[in-house]
Amino acid sequence: VVKASKANGQNVELSIWHKGVKLDKKAISIQGNRFTAEHTFLLKATEKGNQSYTVQVSYAKDELNKSNNAKLVYTDVLDVKQKILIAAHAPHPDVAVLKKAILSNDQYELDVQIGIYDIKKPTDYDLVITHQLPVNSYELNFLQNVKENKTPLFAIIGTQTNVNLFNKTGLGMEIGGNRANFNQGLAAVNSSFSLFDPGSDITDFINNAPPLTTPFGEYAVSASTTSLMFQKIGSVQTKMPLWSFSNQNGYRSGVCSGEGIW
Repeated sequence: VVKASKANGQNVELSIWHKGVKLDKKAISIQGNRFTAEHTFLLKATEKGNQSYTVQVSYAKDELNKSNNAKLVYTDVLDVKQKILIAAHAPHPDVAVLKKAILSNDQYELDVQIGIYDIKKPTDYDLVITHQLPVNSYELNFLQNVKENKTPLFAIIGTQTNVNLFNKTGLGMEIGGNRANFNQGLAAVNSSFSLFDPGSDITDFINNAPPLTTPFGEYAVSASTTSLMFQKIGSVQTKMPLWSFSNQNGYRSGVCSGEGIW
Protein backbone atom coordinates (compact mmCIF):
# COMPACT_ATOMS: atom_id res chain seq x y z
CA VAL A 1 0.00 0.00 0.00
CA VAL A 2 1.37 3.39 -1.04
CA LYS A 3 0.06 6.55 0.60
CA ALA A 4 0.90 10.13 -0.30
CA SER A 5 -0.21 13.50 1.03
CA LYS A 6 -0.03 16.83 -0.81
CA ALA A 7 1.89 15.36 -3.76
CA ASN A 8 -0.77 15.61 -6.47
CA GLY A 9 0.54 15.14 -10.00
CA GLN A 10 3.88 13.62 -9.03
CA ASN A 11 5.19 10.29 -10.28
CA VAL A 12 7.02 7.78 -8.09
CA GLU A 13 8.34 4.26 -8.51
CA LEU A 14 7.39 1.36 -6.28
CA SER A 15 10.01 -1.42 -6.35
CA ILE A 16 10.92 -4.64 -4.60
CA TRP A 17 14.52 -5.74 -3.94
CA HIS A 18 16.21 -8.96 -2.86
CA LYS A 19 19.90 -9.10 -1.96
CA GLY A 20 20.57 -5.82 -3.75
CA VAL A 21 18.79 -6.83 -6.95
CA LYS A 22 15.67 -5.05 -8.15
CA LEU A 23 13.18 -7.81 -8.93
CA ASP A 24 10.23 -5.75 -10.12
CA LYS A 25 8.89 -2.20 -10.24
CA LYS A 26 5.65 -0.30 -10.73
CA ALA A 27 5.23 3.31 -11.85
CA ILE A 28 2.65 5.16 -9.78
CA SER A 29 1.03 8.48 -10.68
CA ILE A 30 -0.23 10.32 -7.61
CA GLN A 31 -3.72 11.73 -8.07
CA GLY A 32 -5.10 14.05 -5.40
CA ASN A 33 -3.70 15.39 -2.15
CA ARG A 34 -4.78 12.35 -0.13
CA PHE A 35 -3.70 9.40 -2.28
CA THR A 36 -3.71 5.65 -1.62
CA ALA A 37 -2.80 2.84 -4.04
CA GLU A 38 -2.31 -0.90 -3.71
CA HIS A 39 -0.07 -3.16 -5.79
CA THR A 40 0.83 -6.84 -5.58
CA PHE A 41 4.19 -8.17 -6.76
CA LEU A 42 4.19 -11.79 -7.93
CA LEU A 43 7.68 -13.21 -7.64
CA LYS A 44 9.23 -16.53 -8.60
CA ALA A 45 10.83 -18.23 -5.63
CA THR A 46 14.44 -19.10 -6.48
CA GLU A 47 15.78 -19.83 -2.98
CA LYS A 48 14.37 -21.91 -0.15
CA GLY A 49 14.18 -20.91 3.51
CA ASN A 50 13.77 -17.54 5.21
CA GLN A 51 14.15 -14.70 2.72
CA SER A 52 14.04 -10.93 3.22
CA TYR A 53 12.79 -8.41 0.66
CA THR A 54 12.85 -4.62 0.65
CA VAL A 55 9.85 -2.75 -0.73
CA GLN A 56 10.52 0.91 -1.37
CA VAL A 57 9.03 4.00 -2.97
CA SER A 58 11.17 6.62 -4.66
CA TYR A 59 11.20 10.08 -3.07
CA ALA A 60 8.64 12.65 -4.17
CA LYS A 61 9.72 16.24 -4.86
CA ASP A 62 10.22 18.26 -1.66
CA GLU A 63 9.36 15.21 0.48
CA LEU A 64 10.05 15.96 4.14
CA ASN A 65 9.73 12.53 5.79
CA LYS A 66 11.81 9.97 3.89
CA SER A 67 12.17 7.45 6.70
CA ASN A 68 8.99 5.58 5.79
CA ASN A 69 9.73 5.08 2.09
CA ALA A 70 11.13 1.58 2.56
CA LYS A 71 9.99 -1.49 4.44
CA LEU A 72 11.70 -4.81 5.09
CA VAL A 73 9.48 -7.90 4.78
CA TYR A 74 10.24 -11.53 5.48
CA THR A 75 8.88 -14.74 4.02
CA ASP A 76 9.59 -18.44 4.42
CA VAL A 77 9.93 -20.13 1.03
CA LEU A 78 8.97 -23.80 1.21
CA ASP A 79 9.94 -26.40 -1.36
CA VAL A 80 6.52 -28.06 -1.59
CA LYS A 81 5.41 -29.67 -4.83
CA GLN A 82 2.21 -31.48 -5.60
CA LYS A 83 2.97 -35.14 -6.39
CA ILE A 84 1.01 -36.71 -9.24
CA LEU A 85 0.94 -40.32 -10.44
CA ILE A 86 -0.17 -41.31 -13.94
CA ALA A 87 -1.09 -45.00 -13.93
CA ALA A 88 -1.77 -46.34 -17.42
CA HIS A 89 -2.61 -49.80 -18.68
CA ALA A 90 -0.38 -49.41 -21.75
CA PRO A 91 1.61 -46.73 -23.62
CA HIS A 92 -0.65 -44.19 -25.34
CA PRO A 93 -0.30 -40.70 -26.89
CA ASP A 94 -2.72 -39.40 -24.23
CA VAL A 95 -0.20 -40.33 -21.54
CA ALA A 96 2.61 -38.52 -23.36
CA VAL A 97 0.51 -35.34 -23.66
CA LEU A 98 -0.47 -35.45 -19.99
CA LYS A 99 3.16 -35.94 -18.98
CA LYS A 100 4.30 -32.97 -21.07
CA ALA A 101 1.56 -30.70 -19.73
CA ILE A 102 2.17 -31.57 -16.08
CA LEU A 103 5.95 -31.26 -16.28
CA SER A 104 5.63 -27.81 -17.87
CA ASN A 105 4.64 -26.56 -14.39
CA ASP A 106 7.48 -26.71 -11.88
CA GLN A 107 4.98 -26.93 -9.00
CA TYR A 108 4.28 -30.56 -9.87
CA GLU A 109 6.33 -33.70 -9.37
CA LEU A 110 5.30 -36.58 -11.63
CA ASP A 111 5.65 -40.36 -11.71
CA VAL A 112 4.39 -42.38 -14.68
CA GLN A 113 3.62 -46.07 -14.28
CA ILE A 114 2.83 -48.14 -17.38
CA GLY A 115 1.28 -51.44 -16.39
CA ILE A 116 -0.05 -51.86 -12.85
CA TYR A 117 2.19 -54.62 -11.52
CA ASP A 118 4.73 -53.15 -9.14
CA ILE A 119 2.01 -51.10 -7.50
CA LYS A 120 2.78 -47.68 -6.00
CA LYS A 121 1.22 -46.38 -2.80
CA PRO A 122 -1.65 -43.93 -3.47
CA THR A 123 -0.92 -42.21 -0.16
CA ASP A 124 2.41 -41.00 -1.62
CA TYR A 125 0.53 -38.75 -4.08
CA ASP A 126 -1.75 -35.73 -4.08
CA LEU A 127 -3.49 -36.89 -7.26
CA VAL A 128 -3.70 -40.13 -9.24
CA ILE A 129 -4.60 -40.01 -12.95
CA THR A 130 -5.49 -43.34 -14.55
CA HIS A 131 -5.71 -44.17 -18.25
CA GLN A 132 -7.78 -47.09 -19.61
CA LEU A 133 -8.14 -48.63 -16.13
CA PRO A 134 -9.53 -51.04 -15.16
CA VAL A 135 -8.83 -53.66 -17.80
CA ASN A 136 -8.61 -56.50 -15.28
CA SER A 137 -9.44 -57.24 -11.66
CA TYR A 138 -5.92 -56.37 -10.53
CA GLU A 139 -6.35 -52.84 -11.89
CA LEU A 140 -9.82 -52.64 -10.32
CA ASN A 141 -8.21 -53.42 -6.95
CA PHE A 142 -5.74 -50.60 -7.56
CA LEU A 143 -8.55 -48.12 -8.25
CA GLN A 144 -10.44 -49.22 -5.16
CA ASN A 145 -7.24 -48.87 -3.13
CA VAL A 146 -6.82 -45.30 -4.37
CA LYS A 147 -10.38 -44.50 -3.35
CA GLU A 148 -10.12 -46.20 0.04
CA ASN A 149 -7.02 -44.12 0.81
CA LYS A 150 -8.93 -40.92 -0.10
CA THR A 151 -6.39 -39.92 -2.75
CA PRO A 152 -8.08 -37.69 -5.35
CA LEU A 153 -8.52 -39.58 -8.62
CA PHE A 154 -9.08 -38.61 -12.24
CA ALA A 155 -9.93 -41.59 -14.45
CA ILE A 156 -9.74 -41.55 -18.24
CA ILE A 157 -11.79 -44.30 -19.88
CA GLY A 158 -10.50 -45.82 -23.13
CA THR A 159 -11.22 -48.48 -25.70
CA GLN A 160 -9.42 -51.07 -23.56
CA THR A 161 -11.34 -50.25 -20.37
CA ASN A 162 -13.50 -53.10 -19.05
CA VAL A 163 -16.72 -51.14 -18.56
CA ASN A 164 -18.30 -53.79 -16.33
CA LEU A 165 -15.34 -53.54 -13.98
CA PHE A 166 -15.33 -49.75 -14.16
CA ASN A 167 -18.95 -49.75 -12.99
CA LYS A 168 -17.74 -51.32 -9.75
CA THR A 169 -15.41 -48.43 -8.88
CA GLY A 170 -18.13 -46.21 -7.44
CA LEU A 171 -16.73 -43.07 -9.05
CA GLY A 172 -20.14 -41.51 -9.57
CA MET A 173 -20.80 -42.79 -13.09
CA GLU A 174 -21.84 -46.10 -14.65
CA ILE A 175 -22.29 -47.19 -18.26
CA GLY A 176 -24.96 -49.78 -18.99
CA GLY A 177 -25.65 -51.78 -22.14
CA ASN A 178 -22.09 -51.53 -23.44
CA ARG A 179 -21.23 -54.07 -26.16
CA ALA A 180 -17.67 -52.97 -26.82
CA ASN A 181 -18.97 -50.40 -29.30
CA PHE A 182 -17.83 -46.79 -29.34
CA ASN A 183 -18.98 -43.33 -30.34
CA GLN A 184 -17.09 -40.27 -31.48
CA GLY A 185 -18.19 -37.82 -28.83
CA LEU A 186 -17.72 -34.10 -29.32
CA ALA A 187 -17.62 -31.86 -26.26
CA ALA A 188 -20.44 -29.50 -25.33
CA VAL A 189 -19.86 -27.36 -22.23
CA ASN A 190 -22.56 -27.61 -19.59
CA SER A 191 -23.87 -24.05 -19.13
CA SER A 192 -25.10 -24.98 -15.62
CA PHE A 193 -21.69 -26.15 -14.39
CA SER A 194 -20.83 -24.24 -11.21
CA LEU A 195 -17.83 -25.92 -9.51
CA PHE A 196 -15.50 -23.43 -11.18
CA ASP A 197 -15.51 -21.01 -14.10
CA PRO A 198 -13.56 -22.45 -17.06
CA GLY A 199 -13.50 -19.02 -18.72
CA SER A 200 -14.53 -18.02 -22.23
CA ASP A 201 -11.25 -19.01 -23.91
CA ILE A 202 -11.33 -22.57 -22.54
CA THR A 203 -15.06 -22.87 -23.24
CA ASP A 204 -14.51 -21.87 -26.88
CA PHE A 205 -11.64 -24.36 -27.15
CA ILE A 206 -13.74 -27.18 -25.68
CA ASN A 207 -16.69 -26.49 -27.97
CA ASN A 208 -14.42 -26.64 -31.03
CA ALA A 209 -12.18 -29.54 -29.97
CA PRO A 210 -12.02 -32.81 -31.93
CA PRO A 211 -14.12 -35.74 -30.64
CA LEU A 212 -13.04 -38.33 -28.10
CA THR A 213 -13.66 -42.05 -28.50
CA THR A 214 -16.31 -42.89 -25.90
CA PRO A 215 -18.01 -46.16 -24.92
CA PHE A 216 -21.47 -46.66 -26.36
CA GLY A 217 -24.13 -47.27 -23.73
CA GLU A 218 -26.55 -45.77 -21.26
CA TYR A 219 -24.80 -43.41 -18.86
CA ALA A 220 -26.01 -42.91 -15.31
CA VAL A 221 -24.51 -40.47 -12.81
CA SER A 222 -24.94 -40.19 -9.06
CA ALA A 223 -26.42 -37.19 -7.28
CA SER A 224 -22.88 -36.18 -6.23
CA THR A 225 -21.66 -35.92 -9.85
CA THR A 226 -21.59 -32.75 -11.94
CA SER A 227 -20.68 -32.69 -15.64
CA LEU A 228 -18.41 -30.02 -17.04
CA MET A 229 -19.01 -31.36 -20.57
CA PHE A 230 -21.65 -33.48 -22.23
CA GLN A 231 -21.23 -35.70 -25.27
CA LYS A 232 -22.43 -34.44 -28.61
CA ILE A 233 -22.93 -37.34 -31.04
CA GLY A 234 -23.05 -35.96 -34.56
CA SER A 235 -25.45 -33.01 -34.33
CA VAL A 236 -27.28 -34.38 -31.28
CA GLN A 237 -26.30 -32.99 -27.89
CA THR A 238 -26.90 -35.56 -25.18
CA LYS A 239 -26.83 -35.53 -21.39
CA MET A 240 -24.17 -38.27 -21.36
CA PRO A 241 -21.15 -36.95 -19.43
CA LEU A 242 -17.87 -36.49 -21.26
CA TRP A 243 -16.01 -34.90 -18.36
CA SER A 244 -17.48 -35.05 -14.88
CA PHE A 245 -16.54 -34.44 -11.26
CA SER A 246 -17.82 -36.08 -8.11
CA ASN A 247 -17.61 -35.29 -4.41
CA GLN A 248 -18.79 -38.21 -2.33
CA ASN A 249 -18.68 -37.35 1.36
CA GLY A 250 -15.54 -35.29 0.81
CA TYR A 251 -13.84 -37.72 -1.58
CA ARG A 252 -13.09 -35.96 -4.87
CA SER A 253 -12.82 -37.73 -8.20
CA GLY A 254 -13.30 -37.03 -11.88
CA VAL A 255 -13.94 -39.08 -15.00
CA CYS A 256 -13.17 -38.37 -18.64
CA SER A 257 -15.42 -40.70 -20.63
CA GLY A 258 -13.17 -41.02 -23.68
CA GLU A 259 -9.65 -41.31 -25.00
CA GLY A 260 -7.95 -39.19 -27.63
CA ILE A 261 -7.17 -36.00 -25.71
CA TRP A 262 -3.79 -35.81 -27.42
